[in-house]
Amino acid sequence: MPRRGWLNDPNGLCLYKGERHIFFQSAPEYPAAGPKGWGHYTTTDFKNYIFRGMALAPDNPLDRDGVYSGSAIERGGTLYLFYTGNVKQAGDFDYINSGRLATVFSVTTDDGVHFSEKRIILTNADYPEYYSCHVRDPKVWEEDGRYFMVLGGRTRDSRGALLIYSSPDLESWSFYKDCIFVDFGYMLECPDIFTLGGKKVYSFCPQGVEAEGENFRNLFSSGYCVQKIGRQTYHEWDKGYDFYAPQTYADGNRRILVGWAGIADAALPYTYDKTLPDGWIHCLTTFRELKECGGRIYSFPIAEILSLAKGYERTAKSALKTFFAKVKPLPGTKITLGGCFVIEAAERNLKFYFISGGCGRAERTLSIQPRELFIFFDDTIAEIFINGGEEVFTARVFGGSGIEAEGVEDCEVSAVGEFSYEEAYCDR
Repeated sequence: MPRRGWLNDPNGLCLYKGERHIFFQSAPEYPAAGPKGWGHYTTTDFKNYIFRGMALAPDNPLDRDGVYSGSAIERGGTLYLFYTGNVKQAGDFDYINSGRLATVFSVTTDDGVHFSEKRIILTNADYPEYYSCHVRDPKVWEEDGRYFMVLGGRTRDSRGALLIYSSPDLESWSFYKDCIFVDFGYMLECPDIFTLGGKKVYSFCPQGVEAEGENFRNLFSSGYCVQKIGRQTYHEWDKGYDFYAPQTYADGNRRILVGWAGIADAALPYTYDKTLPDGWIHCLTTFRELKECGGRIYSFPIAEILSLAKGYERTAKSALKTFFAKVKPLPGTKITLGGCFVIEAAERNLKFYFISGGCGRAERTLSIQPRELFIFFDDTIAEIFINGGEEVFTARVFGGSGIEAEGVEDCEVSAVGEFSYEEAYCDR
């Protein structure tokens, strides 16, 4: 959660010199108007967190309208951050094919908290002429002794695309190739390319894809393809109401993912998020470890988060505000979280709906045989991991506290230990 103001996309996730760095899109003065920068947390154990303040601010003529999303990579002991600087020029523009500047910047740091001057890496002139002004969100990785950068894009004829650039040294970059979708949205955001279980994974967020049954129910989708990019190989990361802009990083031998528990451009979060009177809005999801299994990716809370469980007890009703629950459902099982959000199990599907506080979020179903549900709930967010992470459902829930479980084979509930936060603003 942000200390104050607005939070959205996770950025620059990395393990650097023994610390995990969690950057995120931040507008600390929200709801007052103003461009976004990068907020910054660090942690060594995912239990104790230090807030480092604003790492990157929109203080350059070419990022004055926002320090947009990006990534981090280490080389020779130095950490490189890459991001898109956003500028909307004054004038009569559509801000799609004209009037917007999208500049890739980089900064470096040798300690993770003090950053160099900003350096321009790519400008609009470096993108192929058939691309619109919407090119952003650089994710950088190393492969076979060379560095690559993937950007999300929108062509001039409004097709979603991935652009890839290459570099020998993280300094000079050249266009490598692109992938344009014929029938899968008008824009791809927040791309990520990585290897998991020996297979190449392509993650991105397509905008403009119409709902198809249980799929693409959110305004914008977030998903992945294994080995082969295409609509037919695409799976959504999370089937819930509130999930977008995930990013992954390598944490030792693990691949960890975290997403924003919100949706870009959606009107609903402004009407159902009850935290704004307390001075903040939106949050990130729990950190999830990824496992590849037969062309699908399972995700489940990382071990450090699970270790916060304070002993499980079998129960059908608990008033704990923050808890984990392990549930073995039967056909007819009904689980109520916070007195307002309901999960119903049948033999071959799950149903999710609000009995209050849904603010227009309609009932959803998921075709799956539910063998086990693992639930994290902290009275503002519910994350339901189904069958060990085969599917996940995330929802912001603003009701009461506790869990009620009816008609279950087994239900074990555990209190969650406290996280600790401290502030360490740095002289930048």
